[in-house]
Amino acid sequence: MTDLAPITHPLLTAAGVPHGFFTRAGGVSTGIYEGLNAGVGSKDDPTAVAENRRRVAAHFGTEPGHLNGCYQ
Repeated sequence: MTDLAPITHPLLTAAGVPHGFFTRAGGVSTGIYEGLNAGVGSKDDPTAVAENRRRVAAHFGTEPGHLNGCYQ
């Protein structure tokens, strides 16, 4: 699997907050959602979103249900 290499912020890192601003790299979504779409509110294929969220969770060493996200 591709290393996701999210963008991080030094203040959150210094505070011990596990976080990442993920790009499209390393995901399985296709079409307009191509890449690492982890948005459960999107109209992307739910199976692809679930796999993308599994990959993000694995990056943090946790389960997908433990992820928090925001809507843009």
